[in-house]
Amino acid sequence: MLQNLVERGRASLRRAPVLWGIVLVAALVHLGLAGQYDVFRNELYFIICGRHPAWGYVDHPPLIPLLAAATQRFGQSVWLLRLPAALAAVALVPLTAAIARALGGNATAGWVAGLAAALSPMLLALSTTLTTASLEPLAWTALT
Repeated sequence: MLQNLVERGRASLRRAPVLWGIVLVAALVHLGLAGQYDVFRNELYFIICGRHPAWGYVDHPPLIPLLAAATQRFGQSVWLLRLPAALAAVALVPLTAAIARALGGNATAGWVAGLAAALSPMLLALSTTLTTASLEPLAWTALT
């Protein structure tokens, strides 16, 4: 089964090299810039809340604080703190392309949709810091 999955992945890469190039550039930009600016105050709040988990927080659900605290488990790192948001933004690119293909588009439609997702100003804004809305675009697109 794993070998079948690997073969499908290789075939997908051969069929859509432009899309995977867009994914690679998006990943490099997000991951390269993730640690270039200081921690946002809400991120500090999420780290503290994640170290004291509870289901009753009024202003946020427990997943983001748990992720924030988990990224800081072995020391303080701004880059690791922003890693979940960056990975969610990068994962949205091939998912958007897959939806475009599923709706009847060709390979060009897929990579154009992926490029649009990668360059979306709202997605770029949501993925620069770890917030409660950082994973929402990926979650809602995956539900589509």
